[in-house]
Parts: sequence; C-alpha cells; structure tokens
Amino acid sequence: MKKLLTFEEIRRYLIDDAHVRDEIARTFKSDTPTILTSLARGEELLLPNADVDTFLIDLLHNDGRIYKRYTAHGSYGGYHIDIRGLGGVYFYWAPEFDTTGYFLSVEDASDAIGWNWADNLVSSKGRIYRLPFVRNAEATEIALSEVEIAASAVGHTTLTDKHHFFHGELTDAPGRNESWDHYLRYRGNGRWHLITESTDFSGMDDLPDSNELMSTRQLVQWAIERDSEIESSQISRDSLDDDDVDESKKTLGPYADRLREIALDVGATYCVKCLAGWAAGTWPTIPTLCILKVVGVVRRGVWIRIYHDVYRVETNRGGAYMYPPDQGGYAKVVLESEGSMSFGRKVKLDKSILRQVVEYEPDLKKLKE
Repeated sequence: MKKLLTFEEIRRYLIDDAHVRDEIARTFKSDTPTILTSLARGEELLLPNADVDTFLIDLLHNDGRIYKRYTAHGSYGGYHIDIRGLGGVYFYWAPEFDTTGYFLSVEDASDAIGWNWADNLVSSKGRIYRLPFVRNAEATEIALSEVEIAASAVGHTTLTDKHHFFHGELTDAPGRNESWDHYLRYRGNGRWHLITESTDFSGMDDLPDSNELMSTRQLVQWAIERDSEIESSQISRDSLDDDDVDESKKTLGPYADRLREIALDVGATYCVKCLAGWAAGTWPTIPTLCILKVVGVVRRGVWIRIYHDVYRVETNRGGAYMYPPDQGGYAKVVLESEGSMSFGRKVKLDKSILRQVVEYEPDLKKLKE
C-alpha cells in the first residue's frame, strides 16, 4: 500500500478542478488572484485573514464527487466505503471510520481499501460511479489567466471588538484558587484571536496574557474539546460505552454554545454552519479523530502518584495517549493537549494500527513490571 499523502502535498492539484476555482472566487472575492497564484506555484499562502487551507479541506471533504463504492460486512451489517475526490485528489470514507487520504489516483485509494478491509469486502472490485478526473494543464492555465492572476496587496478589515468567551476556575486542591477568562476577537475571513487572561495557582497574581490566532475549524474543534472535558469530569472515569463517546449526537456544550452566540453577533456565518453541522452529526468541518501511527509506550500521569500504562500515538489532531484496545478493535484515546482528567473518546483502529499495537505490546508489559 502506498504512503498516504499529506494535504500540503496535494493542495496545488485542487485548482485543476473548475468547481474548486469557482468556490474560491465566490468565497474570497478580491483575494482570489493572490490565492490562485500561490496555489499554482506551490507557494505558502501569505493571507493572514484568509484561512484557505481549512476552506480547501472542507470543500474537498464535503463536495468531493463519488468515484467508486465498495460494500463491506461489519458487526451490525453491511456498509459502504466510498472513494471521493476533487481535482484528481482522492480520499475514502466509511461509517464509524475516519476520512482517509490523500491519494492521487483512484487505484491507490482502492489498494488502501483492499489492504485495510481485506477480510470484510463483499467484492474486491467495487462499483464505479465515474471515470477518474483528467487533468488539463492548458485549461487550468487559461482559467487562471481569465481571473487576471497577479499577486496584489489588498487591504483587510480588522474587527476590534473583544467578546467575553468563557470564565473558568479551579479550587480542587489546598491553596488552589486559579481562574481564567477567554476572550474572542474576530479578524474576518474565518480567522479568530483567542485571548486568555489567567491567574497563578494561588489566584493572587496575574499571568501573562495568551494570544492565539486560530482558524474557524481550529476554534470550533477547540471549543468542542473543552466541552468534552467538562462533560467527562461529570461521568464515571471507569465507564466507557457508545453513549459516552458518540459526539455526533451531542448538543452544544457551554463553550460551543457561547461561540455560536459570538459568531452570530459578528456575522461569522461559516462558524455558525460548522457548529450546526457538528450538532446535526454530519461533521462537516472537523475530521473524526484518527490514529496515524503508534510511536511507543509511556506512563500517563492522571493524578498524584497515579499512572496509566498506555501507548503513545500520532493522530490527525496531534500527539495522544491510547489505551489497549478491546476485542472489537476500539481503544480509548486522550489527546496530549487535553487535561489529565480528560475522559477521552473511543476510536476504531484499522488493521495496520492493530499490528503496531501487537509490536509494542511487550514494551507495554515491561512498564507494568
């Protein structure tokens, strides 16, 4: 099976698709020439107020045309595995599994499905819905010239209103009285400043402010994860069932709900759409947590002198701790960026990850000795 390509490796191919060019023009308007120029040249996009990468990822995942469909057998019956794509860039998706990609041919995506679902496919051929995308470099060049491709300095509006986002505090230990306040400032075109004002452990002194620039996608994901931490602190840490981890059926928590109010206030309609899609269970903007690679084992500290022996893994959301999987191939995963009290979430492991788990199992047992 060929190595999966990163988004950075496939980004420049997307503008070969007329649909992608049209959506860029419709969304970014006067910034379109600069964006298309940078993409065509494979250059880094230097538009701080335009979150183009997030836009392209969402466009690819949400508008991708279906090229091929496989059927597989699972514990609850049959389900489809679809190969979709735009501009000759492909990925595949199946229910309860993450979006997997990227590939530059339908054949490569098919090989990956055959590798990961070798024992579950109804047929190794799959049903073809359309022929692969054919790139036409000349047509792309003409289309780019029609929008007068040229790098140009365009002024961007900066929105200065700072909105109070959330107040939190911790008093769960002797002498602990720390607190923090999050504020949001919308910068336009899907960019946000997350400002955090906080105190030290005792609550007596102010700490330096934190100021992070986030895309809409990153901010929505951050808010949902904070809500997940709040919810996990209210349930038993030793129980894990489907109801606990089925994020797609949860209502908006306090972080996400407040973010929606601010987005409506500043006219950030894309952010509102993201939150509505998440609440509806369609996940239009945030990919399901996916394990990319097992990199080792480690003792995870969860409380004073209390540790859990876990696997260290790389995910599409950064480093994480993964607990040993159950017989069904599901494992609890906690992101390293989450707090020690985070309950985590269930993730279905594919065959390649399960093989890596077996390889590192002796190392995990040594930690317990």
